[in-house]
Amino acid sequence: MKKFWKIIACILSIAAVAAGAFYLYKKLFAKKEDKSLDDLCDSVDDFEDEEASDSREYVSINITSEDDEKQE
Repeated sequence: MKKFWKIIACILSIAAVAAGAFYLYKKLFAKKEDKSLDDLCDSVDDFEDEEASDSREYVSINITSEDDEKQE
């Protein structure tokens, strides 16, 4: 049983080291992306959605069961 817990502890410590290395890589070495292009694309998408919602027509749906139809 002691051997099992040692293996679990080793796996967890390796995972913690890997997670820390990944975090440092992202924080220090990862290239910063330009967010202005993403903001422009989002605003263009929103503009198209507004035009589509203005011309959209809605249909009401009346749900009736077969039992209600038979009674009438």
